[in-house]
Amino acid sequence: MFVSWAVPRGVPPTSGRNSLAVMTEDHPLEYGSFEGAIPRGEYGGGSVTIWDDGRYDPEKWRDDEVIFTAHGRPGGPLGTVRLALIRTQGAGEKSSWLLHRTKTDADGRVQSDGAPVAASDQADPEPAHRAAAVAPMLSTAAKPSVARAAAERWGAWAEVKWDGIRALGVWDGHALRLFARSGTDITARYPELTGHDAGLGETSAVVDGEVIALDAAGRPSFTRLQSRMHLTGARQIAAERAHTPVRYHMFDVLAVGDEDVAARPLRERRRLLERLVREAIDEIAVPPVFDDVDDALATAQRLRLEGIVVKNPASRYRRGQRSDDWLKVKLTRTQEVVIGAIRPGRGGRSGSIGSLLLGIPGPDGLRYAGRVGSGFSDSVLARLQELLEPLRKRREPVRRRAADRCARRPVGASAAGGRGGVRRVQPGRHPASCPVARPAARQVPRRRAPRVLTPAVPSHFPAKSYDPAHCT
Repeated sequence: MFVSWAVPRGVPPTSGRNSLAVMTEDHPLEYGSFEGAIPRGEYGGGSVTIWDDGRYDPEKWRDDEVIFTAHGRPGGPLGTVRLALIRTQGAGEKSSWLLHRTKTDADGRVQSDGAPVAASDQADPEPAHRAAAVAPMLSTAAKPSVARAAAERWGAWAEVKWDGIRALGVWDGHALRLFARSGTDITARYPELTGHDAGLGETSAVVDGEVIALDAAGRPSFTRLQSRMHLTGARQIAAERAHTPVRYHMFDVLAVGDEDVAARPLRERRRLLERLVREAIDEIAVPPVFDDVDDALATAQRLRLEGIVVKNPASRYRRGQRSDDWLKVKLTRTQEVVIGAIRPGRGGRSGSIGSLLLGIPGPDGLRYAGRVGSGFSDSVLARLQELLEPLRKRREPVRRRAADRCARRPVGASAAGGRGGVRRVQPGRHPASCPVARPAARQVPRRRAPRVLTPAVPSHFPAKSYDPAHCT
């Protein structure tokens, strides 16, 4: 994995100027060779080019400071330069750092200045076909009650909201090309849709739809699709295609032949679209329309889909506009949890909260639901500490069984018979925090099998993942 920082202004050319660096999530090593276009609106959206690459020699690596010498590729713009990253605010992902060009190299010699990093002319090219015809219409978020009321005025028309990538298709009578909302050509990424005759007939057309990947249960999975959406190399795409095939679900048509049909009512465009896909390949489909909003919502909830889109069947297709004629209703699934304990922080969070351990109340106490430690700002952490500190208790977050008394077990004994000890595990204390009583130098260890302390939480709550002294 690459430890990563985003540096908007690049490597500073002199030691008198620092550049802001924001720590991002770690990236797989494969990202080191990725160049291409990521659709706008998606994570890292835009054009990606490699400015320079090479290796580095680490000199210091701490939670708040990193010093290293970077060696770019021969003839590249970076050259060899000693740099320092200094943390100024926050911790972990999204923390702020300064990228500093040191005055001297690792041997104490004065470093020469570098050339300022200039933004490259790498904007996504406008495809030749890109005109108003391929600027997609966008929906407006709405609550179920608002969507129901609109459907009563219009006549009910509801479609499933697919958890995929919005893609506009351009069919020329022989081949299908796909373009993201930004206009980026993503045709080569999905050869199962574009690598052969898609069966859409001899008449050209421009369609709107969504590229999706299905999970084992047949539900759209954006998580699975992520393994495909940024691949650009033919070998990588071919390898991943076998594991993660995709489908193209069309829901509208903007042009048929030389006729612009965007001004026609949706119900008419739908009939044109259904005729267009009658002989289409299996990977291309036009999903059904619901004539009842509540039925659509119930189906989406039962199948755990992203939501629905309620549309005005008399509406025209408004290219590039967000319209109240399309109302998206997103389904959210929530679960109330209890903060059972905190995990002390380390490094930059030392002395503060590292993560919150969550549980779901049940007849046997708290059932462990996981922990969360990211996404907290320093102010939120301070506020949590202030709220939770008065609730601190010296016992576990669930009731102990009567049999859970002190246990004795040997610790620290070596295979060669070195001095060991006995740890006295006491109620309300983590085993690692209990004192160790050392035996005399010639004391013979007892052969009696030690009793093992049963954790005072359900088996679903992971042992050693929390500190009872911090339970709330």
